[in-house]
Amino acid sequence: LSSSYYLIFLWSPVYLSKLRGVVTEAEADLMVLVVISFYVALLPVMGRLSDTLPHRMDLMRVGLPGIMVAAPAMFGMFESETPLGYMLGMAMYAACLSMMQGGMAAWKVELWMNDPTLSYTGVAVGHNVATCIFGGTLPLVATCLFFKGEQIV
Repeated sequence: LSSSYYLIFLWSPVYLSKLRGVVTEAEADLMVLVVISFYVALLPVMGRLSDTLPHRMDLMRVGLPGIMVAAPAMFGMFESETPLGYMLGMAMYAACLSMMQGGMAAWKVELWMNDPTLSYTGVAVGHNVATCIFGGTLPLVATCLFFKGEQIV
């Protein structure tokens, strides 16, 4: 999920302004600021919604397929070459991402309630190492894919 966060909030402005050149850097940053604000506002809403469902995983079961559909749809919206299309694409992706992350903290706590002798450190280390490896390299991989795609076309 950290890779998803980096894709929308770190790489998208670079993609729109530097690689595609369809907006200025300031416009891309402003659009992402608005989408981040929308995302942050949705997190507690989705967390509260997760609390009302029978299982915390229910909302995540909607959010994960949503992310898988929203990522290509977001880049499809980027092809509209309109600021509204850029905003809607990123907002759709951010909404699906907030469904996953809204109830994640409470869900992780529930995982360890059955056996409190288990250590949360293993999960925390694994999560952070995966974030460093996959989240940190995602912008590099996405940029390489962009340039490889440009060479093919």
